[in-house]
Amino acid sequence: MIDVLIVEDDPMVAMLNKEFCERMEGLKVIGHAESTADAWSIIDQQEPDLILLDIYLPGQTGLEFAESLKKKGIFIPILFISAADDIESVQQAVYFGATDYLIKPFTFERFQASLKKIIKFDQALSKGKVTNQKTLDQYFCNEQIIQSEMDSNKLSNRSSIEFPKGISKITMKKVVKQILITKEWFTTENIATEIGISRISTKKYIQYLVDLQILDEEMDYNTVGRPAIIYQINENSAVEIEQFVYK
Repeated sequence: MIDVLIVEDDPMVAMLNKEFCERMEGLKVIGHAESTADAWSIIDQQEPDLILLDIYLPGQTGLEFAESLKKKGIFIPILFISAADDIESVQQAVYFGATDYLIKPFTFERFQASLKKIIKFDQALSKGKVTNQKTLDQYFCNEQIIQSEMDSNKLSNRSSIEFPKGISKITMKKVVKQILITKEWFTTENIATEIGISRISTKKYIQYLVDLQILDEEMDYNTVGRPAIIYQINENSAVEIEQFVYK
């Protein structure tokens, strides 16, 4: 459970922050401070695991408060939630240890995404005294960037693969181009007819793509006579299959 301290002088925003926290598992709001002076009082009694911090506060600003925490050696993760959208404020927030920065107004979905990352990181680090790069990347990096890097590595590895005996690079391009045009579920006959090679040869190339998990295969029992095997591009390999056209 992550204990959360809300430091916000606007009662409506503070209430919204509290409501958002209560809608998520793993969070517990332990206090609400309308100023940094009140926040210090709460921290002296019960140190939170996370601070939701506004910048525009009476007396000491949120940035000055974050700087004070850092100077005192108190390292509490801070999620800045503020109307301040100037570059200088954002830069200082990051320097003083911001885990994220939300500009008011914001949606629950954006709030949830930020807190999920913090919760996941807290759970990962609580399992032991050491960590690994994957765990750290999930916290410090944007997940889309991580996924993009993974996809890039997959494509790089795929491009280095030599086709097995009997698989022609030129014919593979023809098969893949037709698959990309077809898009929906297709049979071996569909592709073979369009590119003008035998069904047996086409089957060999399609099976190769199935083995690489680039194509999904299913049995179609709606056909007349014997059930037919139908294929479709795996939704996670839509980009990957295109590389065969440019190999």
